[in-house]
Amino acid sequence: MNKINLTILSLITLVGSIAANAVPVPAPDAPSLANALKLPQTHAVVFRPTRMAADARLNLAHIRMGDGSVKPGNRRGVMLVVYSSEADLNGNHSIYAQDFHFFSNEGSPVTNFPSFTPRTAAPSAIDSQGRLGIIAILIGFNHNTRTNTFSFAPLPPNDTLSAELTPGDGSVSLLLPAVQKVRAAAARL
Repeated sequence: MNKINLTILSLITLVGSIAANAVPVPAPDAPSLANALKLPQTHAVVFRPTRMAADARLNLAHIRMGDGSVKPGNRRGVMLVVYSSEADLNGNHSIYAQDFHFFSNEGSPVTNFPSFTPRTAAPSAIDSQGRLGIIAILIGFNHNTRTNTFSFAPLPPNDTLSAELTPGDGSVSLLLPAVQKVRAAAARL
C-alpha cells in the first residue's frame, strides 16, 4: 500500500470513529418510584412531596461546580423525574415527566430542566381541587461508552441545585429536599 492510500484509509477510519461517537445516546429508563427511593442519598435528591396547583410551575436547575472528571470510557449525567404522589390500584406511581442531560465541560455549567406544569403534563390527573400531587427526584447516572449501558451513580458532591415552585400568583417558593425520615417512609409505600 502506498502512502496516499494509507493516509486516505487513516482519514476514513478517523471520520468513522468521530461519527460513531457523535451518535446520540438515548436517555436511560427512569426507575420506578419505589426503586428511586431505595437509591443511596449520594445518588439521588428526593424533594419534599408537594401538591401543585394546576397552573403552577416547577423549575429546577442543576449547577455544575466541579470539573466533571470521570474515568475514561464513562460519561456522567443527571435525570429529573416527576412522579405521581398517588399510587394506582397496582401500587405503581405514574411518571409525569422525565428529562436527562449529560454533564459537559463545554458551555454553561447550568442545566435548566424544562418547567413542569400539571395542566400541561398531566391534565387528567388533576384532582377536583385543581391540584396534582408530585414527588420530584434528581438521579445521577453513569454511562459506560464501551458497553453503552447506564448505571446509577453519585451526584457530584460540590454541585448545587435550585428548585422552585411558582404558584401562578406571582410568588415563588423553594422546593426543599425531603428529610431522611420522610424519604424512608415514602420508600415503604
